[in-house]
Amino acid sequence: AVAPEKLARYRELVKRRAETREPLQYILGHTQFVDLKLSVSKDVLIPRPETELLALWGVERLKGVTGESLRALDLCTGSGCLALFMASKEARAKISAADLSPAALAIAKKNADALKLSERVEFHEGDLFGRGAHGAPWRVAPLGRTPRRAAPWRLGTPPRAHRDDLDGSHPATPSRCL
Repeated sequence: AVAPEKLARYRELVKRRAETREPLQYILGHTQFVDLKLSVSKDVLIPRPETELLALWGVERLKGVTGESLRALDLCTGSGCLALFMASKEARAKISAADLSPAALAIAKKNADALKLSERVEFHEGDLFGRGAHGAPWRVAPLGRTPRRAAPWRLGTPPRAHRDDLDGSHPATPSRCL
């Protein structure tokens, strides 16, 4: 038998989902990304299945790379799913992850701590065009130019929604992601 308080909580969550159409991952506060359990909130987008495919492809590509260490850059990190997955699967990886949103970075850092990957993934606040926080070890140069201190491997899944659609009125959009 289910305890009455657990049943009441379950009914409350089902009602919340039915009334608000809020994604289940936001209601529960976590999502599964390949084999990682990640915290999520309305401050980050829920990783999409094709992002898992990108992560698996990236790890497969890194297997053929020789050398002691691998540097990679994860742009628009959000929950940190790409950076953390790569770091969890490739011991040589040293990853810099960037996001414009301090709230998203807080979620990503929380995930790194929970997965014990904080030593291998650095987080930096900044945008795609190098206007990052002082000391960020990355910069994305205009096309045709070599970025300063460029990471040879760059991954990212920038939000696909138009800025005007992210006003927070839809329950499935983060409060700020651009």
